[in-house]
Amino acid sequence: MGNRYSIARQFFSVQDTTGQIGVIWQDKKNKAIKLTKIANKTFKTITLANKQNEILAAATFDSKGFLYYLTIQDGDGIPNTARTSTLYKADNNGKFTKSKNLDGSQAGLNIVMFNGNINNVASLNYANGTLGLILGRKMHPSNDGSNHQGAIAVVFDANTLDVLKNLGQTSGHSFENVLTVNSDNEFVAIDLGDNYPRGVNLHRFTENGITSHVVYTFKTEHSTELRYPALSAEVNYPKYDAISTDLKTYYQWSNDNNTYTELGGVIENSDGYSVIFAGEPDLNGNSLNNARVGNGFDDARNIGLVKVVRDFSSGWGNVVPDSMVLSKGTAETGGFYTFNGTWSEQRNAGVVWLTDYKDKTQTNVSRLKTIKIAEDKILLLWENWNDNSYINTYAMTIDSLGNVLDKPVTLGNHVRLSRSDDPIIIGNSVYIASGNKADSKLELIELKLK
Repeated sequence: MGNRYSIARQFFSVQDTTGQIGVIWQDKKNKAIKLTKIANKTFKTITLANKQNEILAAATFDSKGFLYYLTIQDGDGIPNTARTSTLYKADNNGKFTKSKNLDGSQAGLNIVMFNGNINNVASLNYANGTLGLILGRKMHPSNDGSNHQGAIAVVFDANTLDVLKNLGQTSGHSFENVLTVNSDNEFVAIDLGDNYPRGVNLHRFTENGITSHVVYTFKTEHSTELRYPALSAEVNYPKYDAISTDLKTYYQWSNDNNTYTELGGVIENSDGYSVIFAGEPDLNGNSLNNARVGNGFDDARNIGLVKVVRDFSSGWGNVVPDSMVLSKGTAETGGFYTFNGTWSEQRNAGVVWLTDYKDKTQTNVSRLKTIKIAEDKILLLWENWNDNSYINTYAMTIDSLGNVLDKPVTLGNHVRLSRSDDPIIIGNSVYIASGNKADSKLELIELKLK
């Protein structure tokens, strides 16, 4: 249940100009990319172009019914062999229109590994003639000789598919991302970083630039080793007295890849953005308790919300200022010792916990989904898990500040949610695409709203 890392999206729901829903997906056996269109309970499947036999990484659509999808060469090119990648455009019926081979070198998208599994999550969206991309991948060697993982933001011209702007890194070790579009035709995204920064990082970007700020940060497991094994024996770190016990001694350095968090979504409202996630507060509602570590999953996971101002400014580090926050909730300060033993300050503000699960062996939130169904009304969907198995699926509605409008209700265990795939709302229905692995079938669940 720890869900340390997310997995790549598998199913991309799209809509044509008539309101008909479709799903773009990939056959894992032969890498064929498919568009399945659904109307009146009938299914029609079309094969889309995939000239390089690459992995489907992300897909989206525009208001004219055009489809866009990104493919990336499978496998591991470490240390310094770039992966090929291609951006495609197709019409409403899946007919090939245009493609563009993208630069995977260090000066381009900087991809040496994309395996379509963990740590490789991509999001693609359309806004005002452009395409926005958030891409998590493993990169060419940095100055220290290592192939690090991280995510970048890129904007493309939706007509030519040319890169308009590579905005660079969004978060280092970025394990999950969600990308939306606001009413000003700006791309708005969140991604989940374990460092640089350490937290849920909110972004607003166009081809003209990017604004980013952490909105929620979390605890850190510190090392029980006196020194980092790869460094000189002379480098000893002091004891971390604040969290050490008679049974375990911690030292003042860390290299914690755990994030103790899953992303839900980011919802625009009239005066700001509601960022929703599943986190691990301790019994006092605190997320920065560095003593509550050891397994990567150490407290029950609950739904958290932070509402921030619309015109937030960029800020580096892991501190959320009061001036950024509109929601009324937990405020907390803390910090952690970095890999080099320096202190990194942390602060949360305005965190509203929407569930109150206490025992991680019994009840946890996972696979959280967020859908805006009306102005100041948000639908939340999630799965309830104990520490190792699925229990049930739940739904509730809240407003932008985290006030519960409709209490949680069970949807039944026939409504299953994936870790990364996004629902789509059309009219009065929410659609959830998934795959039935046992039967090798595409499944589409429709939830009717009141």
